[in-house]
Amino acid sequence: DFERLLVAEPDASHLWVKYMAWHLSVAQLDKARAVGERALRSINFRKEGEKRNVWIALLNLEKRYGTADTLATVFRRACAEGNAKHV
Repeated sequence: DFERLLVAEPDASHLWVKYMAWHLSVAQLDKARAVGERALRSINFRKEGEKRNVWIALLNLEKRYGTADTLATVFRRACAEGNAKHV
């Protein structure tokens, strides 16, 4: 159960990304996006690498399933909230 794992390790981006992937595997795109957003709120701000992993997962999600507008929106947010050079 992902929820129990995330309670134990809220900063573990690999768990958040797997949870997003699980939602995508059962065709729940909106829930996958919501999990990504929740991850960004939950991961400690000092864990930049972990947050970056979630941003990359969200960018990949939007590239594959979203529109050009949703991809551009997520990209702008990722650059504004993280280190733009690494995104």
